[in-house]
Amino acid sequence: MRLPKKLYPFAIIISLTLVLIVFYLLNQGHLEQVGHHPSISPDVARQDGVLYISYDMVWTGYGEPKLKEVRCLNDAGNELIVTPYIETSSNQITGILTEEEMNEGNYIANLTDVNDYKLADPTFRIVLKLDLAQEDLQKIAYLQITYNTFGIVKEQTINVGNRMGE
Repeated sequence: MRLPKKLYPFAIIISLTLVLIVFYLLNQGHLEQVGHHPSISPDVARQDGVLYISYDMVWTGYGEPKLKEVRCLNDAGNELIVTPYIETSSNQITGILTEEEMNEGNYIANLTDVNDYKLADPTFRIVLKLDLAQEDLQKIAYLQITYNTFGIVKEQTINVGNRMGE
């Protein structure tokens, strides 16, 4: 059965509309930080050692994105040396904890690697392991998150507004 020629324009308009709707739905999702911005006191920032800082995040979109990479940037956009994790338990890490507190609470067992982590729940927590012996960790300004959704790789920079040592 062939489509009559006078219906071609309508078929094209309907097809283009459907393509635009699908394109919009695939590209409308994004990540957001929710809750507070953890702040680090000057006394803590001057110590040596390791801190774990948590950020509550939410995915607002369709599907379940797969995280590829989380990078931490300073105000100048330079990458800081951190180890990112996803917190996977209901007994969640909140705010800022020292390595000793993490070990005492057995929280480290609840951390998993960010690479290829599929978000089954739209709300999740990113935990950064920071070595305060690194002098370039004086300011954490942004989280740069690379993720894959519906086969499309996206990169998003989120202002987390931390200020260390101020």
